[in-house]
This record gives sequence, C-alpha cells and structure tokens, in this order.
Amino acid sequence: MTRLPSSLVRLSHRFRLSDLLAGTLAPLLAILFREFNYFSHHNLHGIVIYSLVACGATAFGLAYFRVSQILSRFLSTSDLFRILKAAAAATLITAVIAFSFMRLDAIPRSMPALHFMLLAGMLAGTRLLRSEHYRRRDAGPRATEQSGENVILVGATRMAWFYMRMLGCMPEPRQRIIALVDDDIRLHGRSVSGHLVAGPVNRLEALVTEYATHGIPIHRLVVTDADFENRPAPRQDLENFCAKTGIALEYMTELFHAGTSAREAPLISAAPTPAPAARLYWRLRRAVDIFVATTILILLSPAFVIVALLVVFDIGTPTVFWQERVGRFGRRIAVHKYRTFKAPVDRHGREIADVNRLSRIGRFLRASRLDELPQAYDILCGEMSLIGPRPLLPIDQPKDAAIRLQARPGLTGWAQVHGGKLVTAEEKNALDEWYIAHVSLRVDLRIIRLTLLAPFRGDRRKERVVLQALQFQAERLAQEPQTDPENDLRAPCGPAHRPVSAAPPRAAADAPARAADDGTAVSCL
Repeated sequence: MTRLPSSLVRLSHRFRLSDLLAGTLAPLLAILFREFNYFSHHNLHGIVIYSLVACGATAFGLAYFRVSQILSRFLSTSDLFRILKAAAAATLITAVIAFSFMRLDAIPRSMPALHFMLLAGMLAGTRLLRSEHYRRRDAGPRATEQSGENVILVGATRMAWFYMRMLGCMPEPRQRIIALVDDDIRLHGRSVSGHLVAGPVNRLEALVTEYATHGIPIHRLVVTDADFENRPAPRQDLENFCAKTGIALEYMTELFHAGTSAREAPLISAAPTPAPAARLYWRLRRAVDIFVATTILILLSPAFVIVALLVVFDIGTPTVFWQERVGRFGRRIAVHKYRTFKAPVDRHGREIADVNRLSRIGRFLRASRLDELPQAYDILCGEMSLIGPRPLLPIDQPKDAAIRLQARPGLTGWAQVHGGKLVTAEEKNALDEWYIAHVSLRVDLRIIRLTLLAPFRGDRRKERVVLQALQFQAERLAQEPQTDPENDLRAPCGPAHRPVSAAPPRAAADAPARAADDGTAVSCL
C-alpha cells in the first residue's frame, strides 16, 4: 500500500457514503440477528451508546486503513486484508470503549463477533459484487487457435498468475494459455486460474507433441519463473528446444525489465548470527513488546483520543504522520507520530518559516514525548521494539551500520539515555554496537529507568559510557581483517552507506528541521 505524505491526503478521500452506511447498520443488524427483543425501551440506552461508538470507531478504521480509496474494479487480496483489518480495528475499539464505560451490561457478549462479521461482510461484499460486475462488463472475446497464439508458461509462480490476469484484461487477447510446466512435483495436476500444471520442464517436448496431435500447436513459451533463468543448464536446454522446434521464447523479467535496482539494494548484505542465548532473549523480548504495546493501546486509549483532539484543534487533520526510516536488517519501515508541525505552506501557497510552524501545543507534545504514542502500533506490528537502536533516516545512517541494524529499532535505547542529541552519529553507532553485544535484562532495566527520568533531566552526555563504547568498537575493528570495500562483496551497500552530504529537500507532510525531528531524542511513553 503506497503511502502519501500526510498533507496530500484529503479528508474527502477517506470516506465513502456506502462505507459509513455499513458502519452505521452493522451494529444494529448484529443486535437484530442476536435477539430482536433487545430493541426494547429498557435496553435502548445501551444500544444507542454502542452504535454511536461503533460509528466513530468504523470511521477511524476506514480512514486509517484507507478502505474508501480501494477501487472495486481492481480489487485484490491485499485490499480484502485491508478491509478485514479495518473491520477488526473498528470492532476492537468499540468493544474496549463500550466495556470501559458500561461494561457491556446492556449488550450481548456475542455482539462484537457478530458486529465484526457483518461489518467485514458488508464492506467486502459490496466491493466483490462491483468487482464481478466490472469483470463481466470488461471481459473480451477469448482467443482461439485460429486467431491467436497458444502459449505454455514455464513456472507456476505469482508472475504466471499475473500474466494470466494481464491477458484477461485485454479487450481482444491474441494469446491463449494452454498449460503450465513446473519442476515442483507437488504442483503437478494442480491448476492456476483454471490452467493445468501439466508436468516438469523436461517433459515439454512430449507435451508439445501431444498437444499438436490433438490439433493444438504451441506457438510460444513464456518463462515466468525468475529462478529458472539463473540455472544455466536448464535454460540452455530450453533455448535449444525452442530453436529446434521454431517455438518463440520469452522471459517475463526481460519483458518488463525487472531486476534489482540500486534504489532497492539492501542496506546490509548479511548480519552475523547471534549466540543461542542472545536469540532466546530476543524472542522473549518480542513477547514482552507485544504485551506492553497491547497494554498501552488499551489502557492509554483515552490519551490517544485526547492527543488526537489537541492535534486537530492546533493543526487539523490528519493527526498522524509517518517517516520512512531504516529498520532491522536495513529494511525500510514507516515510523508513526502525532503531527506537531503545521504544513510548510499556508492556504495561499506561501512558505511558512519553521520557527512559526511549531505551536505551544506542539512543543508540549514533543517535550512530553506524547507525540510518539502511535509508535506502540509499530511495536505491535513488529517493526519496532521498546528498547533498541533508534531508527534513523537513510541519509543519517552511520558508515558501518551492519551491527546496529541486527536488532529491531526501539522507542528508547542505550545511545538515547547516554547522550541523545548530544552524541554524534558515529558515537551513537558505537553505543548501539555496545548494547547489542551486551544486551541483557539488567541493561534493559537500566535503560527503562533512565528513560523515565529523561523528560525531567533532559539529555545528558555520559563521557565514560561513550568512551567505553568507542573503545569496544575500536577493539572489534582491530580484530577484523582489513578489506577493500570496492572489491569486498560483503561491504555494506545502498543509500544508507553513502557519505553524509547535504540533506534532501524537506518532505511536504510534517517535515520539521532534522535537528528537531530526526529521531535522536529520548523516546518514552
């Protein structure tokens, strides 16, 4: 799902009337299906409260997961998952709020489950019906043996499925898929979008002869398995077979010029494998992260609402913005925060100075770290952890970030509580390396204690700890063999390891000066 800067997402694009209607009717229908007698005067008060909360929670779920932006004509599996997540979020928020205020005394306990099924069914069902309508309307005539080419696909992959869907979108397709071949024996006899996987690749000659005997000549082979191209011997045999029989041969990756670009190159090639004891501790830490993040999202839900209302009053919608940063193993992640800066331009298009974009409410949210509450969602999703190296912008990554990127980025970390904004990027990297090498429950408890004190004491640079980390890093580098980065394939690559130069143009969403919002401040909830 492509993310847009917050300032480019309009409120009118977040909702559709049919979706809001489904959110209004779902709780009422759920009560009706459960027991019609609940629509009595005695239970009417609780039903009204539950329905109003459900409407607000549904609006939040639709806006957050951008359900209303889904085009029914191009409905996909990922779109259906977005709908399910929106319905689940709306139901969970409704149940939590309703239980907190009225303990669901006037509502049946099975109500949330029925509410979820009806809401998801209405949101997904209307789009499935529209999708089927568009599919039937746009369906073109099928190609025949006389009017088009007969094609066999090499590889029962997702790319093969995409190729079939692409042909199905053509108004007058000139190709007809006859069968697929794949070396995976588990796929033989199965079908992809109604097309049979007829056997392995080495049976192509017999398969082509058999189809020709039945009056179906094969005109073209399309390789849809990217791994097949990397095997020289089978690829050469296939090319020789096509040259001998006169059958045309195409590779999907060459057709679409697919391949790994420099922009998509990984930030690190491989990370050293941690010791078994460390792996066990990281797994236990992940369980703690899930528990704490869930507790924060439930118990502090009133704080989420209050902060969101403050942002709406001070800045407007949307209330949350995101920044793309570098996560574990160099993967790009989106870190969420409440907006504290106003838009960089006013309604007349005039640029606003950074000093005028941060209001008193914004300063309060940043000083109290309440603007980082949405990162509890990032922790729950597995993108972040409670404790770990702070996620940095790609351009702010240190030169050798392979070790610090072994761990999930955290809300707070060893570098944050021993300097924060007062340490350089290289010193921060050394502190993070020391933490990953010495991670333990005792160290994590110390980080939590210092994090809770940080809003009151501010950032304090601990020279002894910084020198200790730099010495540890120097000893590690001295023990490693010296290599030439230009010739060593294991050397870090990608945009995160380019020399730090001038910062790129500021994004249009909630892009404050890097000194103010570069993720270097101590984070606490």
